[in-house]
Amino acid sequence: MSEACQLMLDEKTFELRIYSGTDRIWTTDHCAAWVPAKTTTLQPEQAHEWSMTWPGLRSDGDCSLTDTPLRAGTYVATALFQQADPVQLVMRLR
Repeated sequence: MSEACQLMLDEKTFELRIYSGTDRIWTTDHCAAWVPAKTTTLQPEQAHEWSMTWPGLRSDGDCSLTDTPLRAGTYVATALFQQADPVQLVMRLR
């Protein structure tokens, strides 16, 4: 039988980034406060769900966002968690 483990989620273990092609639109790397930091204990095979919201704007560092609206097109969100495979979601803005 496996033992419980600690899931530690913070800016050091997780990044969410959004690109359009090679253009980086937004990333939690620009602001640690955008990552919902938490620690929880998980039992073997137990899932843990949580969510975050992308404000739909471009980030430009120092926890700031631009006022320029995004254009219609394809955007790819990639969730990167330490020691896990990346997860991607493709979004199309019209």
